Amino acid sequence: MKQAPFHLEIPNDEVPFSTIARYAYIGGFRAPIVLKQIFSNPKKRIHPFLPGLLNNFSDFFGLNPLEVITHKTIYPLVRFAHPLTARSILDTMRRNTEDKVISSTAIGHSRFSTFYGLKYCPQCVVEDLDKYGFTYWHVNHQIPGTEACYRHSCLLHATAMGEGQRDRALFLPNFEVKHSSSANQYQIKFASFSAELMTTLQTKNANFLEAYRQLLHQQGLISKNGKNLKISEILKLASNYWKGLKFSEQGVPAVLNNFAFIGPILRDKTNSPAHPLKHILLAAFLTNNDVSLLFKRKKIISNVNTKAVDDSKIDQVLTLLKNGKSLNEVEKLTGRSRCYVRRIAELNRIPHKSNSLKYSDDIRRTVLIKAMYGISCDEIANQLQVGIGYVEQVICNEPNMSKWRKHLRVQKRILAASQRLEAICKKSPGLNRTQIRKLAEADYFILYNHDKSLIEKILPKPLKPKRYYKDWEKEDSRLFNAISKIEDIELLSLSAIGRLVNDHSYILRSIDKLPKTRQLLVNSGKIIDK
Repeated sequence: MKQAPFHLEIPNDEVPFSTIARYAYIGGFRAPIVLKQIFSNPKKRIHPFLPGLLNNFSDFFGLNPLEVITHKTIYPLVRFAHPLTARSILDTMRRNTEDKVISSTAIGHSRFSTFYGLKYCPQCVVEDLDKYGFTYWHVNHQIPGTEACYRHSCLLHATAMGEGQRDRALFLPNFEVKHSSSANQYQIKFASFSAELMTTLQTKNANFLEAYRQLLHQQGLISKNGKNLKISEILKLASNYWKGLKFSEQGVPAVLNNFAFIGPILRDKTNSPAHPLKHILLAAFLTNNDVSLLFKRKKIISNVNTKAVDDSKIDQVLTLLKNGKSLNEVEKLTGRSRCYVRRIAELNRIPHKSNSLKYSDDIRRTVLIKAMYGISCDEIANQLQVGIGYVEQVICNEPNMSKWRKHLRVQKRILAASQRLEAICKKSPGLNRTQIRKLAEADYFILYNHDKSLIEKILPKPLKPKRYYKDWEKEDSRLFNAISKIEDIELLSLSAIGRLVNDHSYILRSIDKLPKTRQLLVNSGKIIDK
């Protein structure tokens, strides 16, 4: 097991990249030599806030890998956002490379990208020089979306990394920069909350869904049974809370400025792992930047307990009705509404004196028979010359009648959808399945959701999938037009040109399939003609 040949003082909040860079500077090593010593890979890239192979790093510098992951990376935020896969992510950070670490989290699957690089505060640099005699990269400054130092209320200086930037290089904050622009209150608010949340999560854990729902209950943004969210109101309040935040490439991406990500996080069926940045924005809004509220739990009556309470109320109402109490008396004794008491009485066939019994049993039976055939409430009321409210009450108070009528409505939609699809197939027999689905998408999905067997009977047989072939002629024309517009092309490398035109590395790897682009680069002196 390789170890550093000399002792290195390592601050608790220093990211692994910074420790390795200081080791290289002190030892006089070039980056490839250091990376080979620690990771056995001279070309390795070290991620700024979620590095991999941390067992190798910890062994080399004599550190505890769990302490490294907890205090020197943003893993506490990732664990908060990925409670079900947190253990596997931790193991991946210890034993696997960065690409596997990122792909194991929602960060690698997000439809937006955050700033890839390192950030520092000039005033923190001065303090570090006075305290330690050296500068380093602080982990709190590397949290995605952070643009400011909350301790000094100033904007951070950023250094981009990756291809075309400081790639596979080891470097430290620039201590020659003494001043920085002031940050606004929203940038400071984001930075302070994210840093405090991560520091707290280093020693505590929280169930974000329980915490969010408790806070929503307290603010009246969710129904009492916990099922219905007031999403439009939540989005409006969150937008107002962050209205002064500047969305940028270095900070919070502009794609998040509509806060549409809040719904999928809060809903029971869609609360899959999300980017930690989304949780920071949501949690800060719900807690008004008070991190401690995420860890204060109050007992909330669950749906199960509510059901038990309802069952006891039903038993109480039934007992009073069987003892001959009137609806008015039962209402006063139980606190339940008159409609509720009447419904319990009729479901259990307990006679009572009220307006609902002014019609004869024959009319009630006729209503039920017509309802069983799926006739609408309006039509039943008109045919029998009774009120529509009476018809609806009779149907609701008959066990399973509402479910049966719902089933009939579904069957009616299936019949209508199948008839429309059959008409389309008969009128245009040459259409394939995809074309038919686009013509009648609603009808197609009615059958898809309720009776897939009809799709096979009505629609033509599915076509065999065709292999995808790259249209190199079209791509050649696109790249040719894009490169033709670049000024001073002779000053750029092929990689730089490729990044400007988003060439997907075709210029370096598949230039022979791009004759027009190749000739343009030959004429520009970027490629030597064979």
